[in-house]
This record gives sequence, structure tokens and C-alpha cells, in this order.
Amino acid sequence: MPWMRFTDQTRYALQVLTYCAERHPDLVQVSAIAADTDLTEYTIYKLLKIATKEGIIASTRGRGGGIRLARDPHRITVGSVIRMFEPRFRECAPASMMRASDDPREARTRDADMRLDSALGAGIRAVLDTYDAITLIDLMDDGARRHDAGDANENGPAA
Repeated sequence: MPWMRFTDQTRYALQVLTYCAERHPDLVQVSAIAADTDLTEYTIYKLLKIATKEGIIASTRGRGGGIRLARDPHRITVGSVIRMFEPRFRECAPASMMRASDDPREARTRDADMRLDSALGAGIRAVLDTYDAITLIDLMDDGARRHDAGDANENGPAA
């Protein structure tokens, strides 16, 4: 299924967002993210443009500025990030992604295409449902999770 591949941009976005989740709610510097992830600052800024527009990242300019997650990392799913950076998965509607024709000569094949699209759509939906069950917290390393769990225990459950 070559159309089920995700772009490098999505993978990089998940790296950056997980980095921010590990340090949430603190501000982090783009230069620090670049140094720790081996991504270029240019790449990170491109990702941040989309993530900020989508309301998942907040930035503070000026001295002492940086970026942080604008939402609780427990509530940001891999599926939501995929949809954010992979527009073809936003609606999970393969029929809209594949060939569509109103040509009456193709009426017989259109029925078969619709059944195929329905079957493919069910598979894509199942994959996205799996990704919707994985949060940024699940992507964090064990040390960061222990730190996060300790904070949650001291301050009550995460909101």
C-alpha cells in the first residue's frame, strides 16, 4: 500500500512534539531541539508553522522565548498529528483520494470502485483508530514518563 506511507515531515513532527512533551509545560528552544534530534532548525520552523496554525504549539518570542505544547500531551494523539501533516488522511475517505469520474461509460466499474474504496477505507480507518489510541506520552522515553508520572502524582491527575 504505497499510499499508506507517511512523509518524513510527519515523522519529524512527531519527534519535535515528543521532545516538547518530555519537557511540558516548559518552553524549549528550537536550537536545543535541533541539536538533540539532528533536525535542522529550518525543518523545525517549517513544522512549527503548521503546528502553530493548528493550535498544537504555542511560541513565545524574544529573550527567554521558545516553544511549548499548547495542549496537554496526554490528549495529543499520533492520529491527530498524522491528520495535521498528511492532508490526505484528514477525512479518511479513499473515494475522494482516488479516481472519481462522472462518465456514464464507467458506471459498471464505478460500482466496483466504490466497493473497493469502501474496503480500503475500512482498512485506513482501522489504522488511524490505532494511531488515535497512541498519545505523545506513549512516545516518550521511560525516564521522561517516570518524571511525568511523578508530577501527576504530586499535583493530581493531568488535565
